[in-house]
Amino acid sequence: MLRPFRSEWDAVQAPDNPDQRPAPRRRSLLLCACLLLTGCGDGPWNNPHPPPEEGKLTYYSVMSPAPPKHLDPAISYATDESLFLMQVYEPPLGYHFLKRPYELEPLGVEAMPSVTYLDAGGEPLPAERADEAAYSRYHLTVRADARYQPHPAFARTDDGAPRYRFDDPAEGRRYRQIGDFAHTGSRPVRAE
Repeated sequence: MLRPFRSEWDAVQAPDNPDQRPAPRRRSLLLCACLLLTGCGDGPWNNPHPPPEEGKLTYYSVMSPAPPKHLDPAISYATDESLFLMQVYEPPLGYHFLKRPYELEPLGVEAMPSVTYLDAGGEPLPAERADEAAYSRYHLTVRADARYQPHPAFARTDDGAPRYRFDDPAEGRRYRQIGDFAHTGSRPVRAE
């Protein structure tokens, strides 16, 4: 009777040979070693920054990679834009940071706004029928002491004319930065 040929390699691979099977502990150690070796690269695979150039120092900032999209407080939505907006203007209302629950208080206005509820035709509704309102109108009164920050755009001559009104581009060429202007002015914040 002929026996089938089995090589030494077949004996190692044979599932019926329990002596030649790798132990579960060895298999798990091998798997852990493979997983640990995956972290031995140059850096994280999902790094959002481009690789630094040789010999150059790179600084990353909050605004990287894009500048703010809106500086209009009515449509601004990102926190990085508020870094600029809060230096430019004071919002009409703000929260008292110590009171809990938070409570709105006037900042750039004299008092809390008054609200008028309007129906679909634009006619005022009594306060009892506020749930039927189609529109609402808020009345805010800006503080009388609110003024724009001193700026060359508000500078005036003695007769009240704008001091830096450049009718010809050549007149403004010597002014490169805000500090080049000798005169500044301010005015109250009001709708004009």
